[in-house]
Amino acid sequence: MQLRTDSRAGFTILEMMFVILIGSVLTGVTLQAYSSAIDRFGARGALTTFASYHARSRVVAIETGATAQLLVSAAGDSIALITDGVTIDRVDLRDEFGANIVLDDASLQICMGPRGHAIASCNSFTASQIIRFIVGTDTASVEILPSGQLLY
Repeated sequence: MQLRTDSRAGFTILEMMFVILIGSVLTGVTLQAYSSAIDRFGARGALTTFASYHARSRVVAIETGATAQLLVSAAGDSIALITDGVTIDRVDLRDEFGANIVLDDASLQICMGPRGHAIASCNSFTASQIIRFIVGTDTASVEILPSGQLLY
């Protein structure tokens, strides 16, 4: 039996180029899917944050016995919770999630009374409003009724 002695050790340049090409294609596909998932989670995160601030405004109004205002600003992409003229909390959705808020107007004010219901005379709208949270190509939206209810 004769042993084969091949002087070739390692890979040819063509084999290396082929491996690099396949790796590059797989990386590109993975990064695109990852970016899409990040956008989707950002839009949903902004919507969830709005819903929690909405619920919190009701709780603050009931606990304090005073009107709580929830201000949504499309210009600043932010949400603020105010009671008795004092800002209790504020979140910038652009910084937190990369989200842009889209409203029919520049801002939206929702007032919650001590009984936990929206005060229509204090709200900045009289018909239902749709609030959109946009991150990249993904959008999450919620409809808010003048009575303060959220419809997903």
